[in-house]
Amino acid sequence: MTGPGDSLGRYTIDQVLETSRGAALYRAHDPAGAEVFIDAIHHPPAGWSALTLRQDLEPLHHASLPRMIEAFVVGSSQYLVFAYVCGRRMVDRLRDGTPPEPNAAARYAAALCDVLEYLHRQQPPRWHGELRPANLWLADDGGLLLFDVGVPRRVTTVYHAPEGSLDARSDVYALAATLYHVLTGRPPPMASQRAGGEPLDRDRIPEPWRAAIDAGLALRPDDRPADVAAFRKLLPRAAGKATIVLPDEPTKPSLDSTRRIKRPNVAPLVVLLGVLGVMLAFALSQALAPAVDHGWVEVPASAGVAAFRIARTEVTNAQYAACLAARGCTRPYDATRIDDPAYAGWPVVYVTIRQAREYAAWAGGRLPGEAEWQQACASDGQPQPWGAMLPDASRATLDAADAGAVGRLPGGASREGAYDLVGNVWEWVDAGGDDVVRGGGFDTPGVTAGCASRQAHRIAVRQQNIGFRIVADDRARLPWWGAAAALGVALVAALVAIVRTLRAPAHHAVTS
Repeated sequence: MTGPGDSLGRYTIDQVLETSRGAALYRAHDPAGAEVFIDAIHHPPAGWSALTLRQDLEPLHHASLPRMIEAFVVGSSQYLVFAYVCGRRMVDRLRDGTPPEPNAAARYAAALCDVLEYLHRQQPPRWHGELRPANLWLADDGGLLLFDVGVPRRVTTVYHAPEGSLDARSDVYALAATLYHVLTGRPPPMASQRAGGEPLDRDRIPEPWRAAIDAGLALRPDDRPADVAAFRKLLPRAAGKATIVLPDEPTKPSLDSTRRIKRPNVAPLVVLLGVLGVMLAFALSQALAPAVDHGWVEVPASAGVAAFRIARTEVTNAQYAACLAARGCTRPYDATRIDDPAYAGWPVVYVTIRQAREYAAWAGGRLPGEAEWQQACASDGQPQPWGAMLPDASRATLDAADAGAVGRLPGGASREGAYDLVGNVWEWVDAGGDDVVRGGGFDTPGVTAGCASRQAHRIAVRQQNIGFRIVADDRARLPWWGAAAALGVALVAALVAIVRTLRAPAHHAVTS
């Protein structure tokens, strides 16, 4: 399995962006440090060549096509290299759980229509055939990139037209299926399932889009729009800048009024009630905070790092499942092991640093700072948590095909009693900049693993070899008696303010 730190030709892999059957997409850098995308096609069909495809793609220039750099072959795998653009995959955007707002969806649709029409106008026409959310890259500057132009079809998916051919109408079907996923947050049923009677979930499709999606996903090619231009005419257009609708202006008092009633000043009451609400919310958050036992160990202070408590083990699938059940966390990219009781004691993986922070906040803790993690791993300055001896199978899970249950190697514990700080899974830490993992994972070579092991990621990642542990956020905790006292003071102050305000006499002011 090719992963971060491995070499491909003259490039070094920084991050695995996608893996699928027979293919992968990586973020990498060349010897000069320039970042690139590498599209890997493993075991391509006979007659297909990345080198030939490079020659075919080089003349194409469109804002939604990645800029080709080169192609190369290593063994039975072939690679296409493109200029890197900061952003993230559309499929990751969809996994966040919130479909894009209508204007954004309309802009995505317009960009896809533009690039597909450009490809179809080439001589000979270039049918894409692999359009799906996993092949779309959302640039940070608002642009959209379409990958996999000209690559061989890997496997039949829900985005493929049922006729199996490559032409304008099959690309229209894939475009409609992709927009259905973007709008509803889920892919459509496979064409074969729909032919068997499974319907589209039309209630989830916004009304202005239904005619276009219905037409584009027609099972018979002749029932679909003839080309992308015809499909585009059915789509809603992105609106301009949103207009803020202000309420009607209240009627101003007449200048010739002779009398008006001056009411008591309620501003102090409003302020006090606001403070009461904040204090009540804080008290309830403290009272209802989950009591998750992480088997804290005490780590002594060092230069620049105060003493703190860190979890004895990495957060497990069972602990993360409790957070999911309480709706305090979001599901990882792959939650297969969370749902399997056999892996309850294994570290949770496939979580982003954002999800790790969600869990930490729910559990009444936080992620360790990088200096804190280093202090927990090597409080005496030793290269390994257990001292100076090199890792072996009794101390750390390294050079392995998979992780193992947390805390199963007591020989690898730190001086304070924390397990698996080196090996098993990389651990997220707060480094104040890039997203950083420390300590190495199960697939890290033992000769390079230790307390100094470190990787930085510039965009959100979630991998099979990345988990996390937390530290106790004692400063954020309020004892129950403190919360009760604060709440009592606020209630008394609010009651006094209410009584004094209501008893204040109304009086009149005369205007001339």
